[in-house]
Amino acid sequence: MKDTFQLARNATLIYEGQKVPAIFGPPAEATLNVVSLSDKDSILDVACGTGSSREKSGRRSGRPHVWWVPF
Repeated sequence: MKDTFQLARNATLIYEGQKVPAIFGPPAEATLNVVSLSDKDSILDVACGTGSSREKSGRRSGRPHVWWVPF
């Protein structure tokens, strides 16, 4: 007998909506709490994964230039 596994069609939406904020939100907030950002800053987020830090940094500073490279 062959074991198979199939994700539900909405698995990515559930991951982004529930897991990402719970797992990656607190470290992103903690990082941004020790960094001063202004609307003139540029940010490079390498290996950003889901981009939760990128999104939070954009909201936190107003409109920084956020460049991201997912791996």
